[in-house]
Amino acid sequence: MAVFVFISDVYGGCISDKEITSKSGFVDKLQRGDEVMADRGFNIQEVLASKGVKVNVPPFMNQSGQFTEQEMLATLRIPVECAIECIKNYHILDFIPTTLCKSGLIDMIFFVCAMFTNFLPPLVK
Repeated sequence: MAVFVFISDVYGGCISDKEITSKSGFVDKLQRGDEVMADRGFNIQEVLASKGVKVNVPPFMNQSGQFTEQEMLATLRIPVECAIECIKNYHILDFIPTTLCKSGLIDMIFFVCAMFTNFLPPLVK
């Protein structure tokens, strides 16, 4: 089961995953040997490798539409994708006016959505 244990502030506009990871203070909380599960396309491997932290991302499906045996083991990381999708499924963030983005209220709303997701039943058995 995947749960959210760290929620950064919400960033908009042109900011990279690496910048968010660095600015959020997340890296400071990690120790050598830790492993982080991340969404596909969240390219923070270089940032965390210097600290001795491994990044796990769900595998991409191959052309045959099936996972290899090694990829099958890696599918244990797929709950990350599902947990992120659960936050999106609340659709609360679809209706947030941009004026709330500057006040910090959006950060609190996103945090609450993530915490609600932690209380859902397991997504993958």
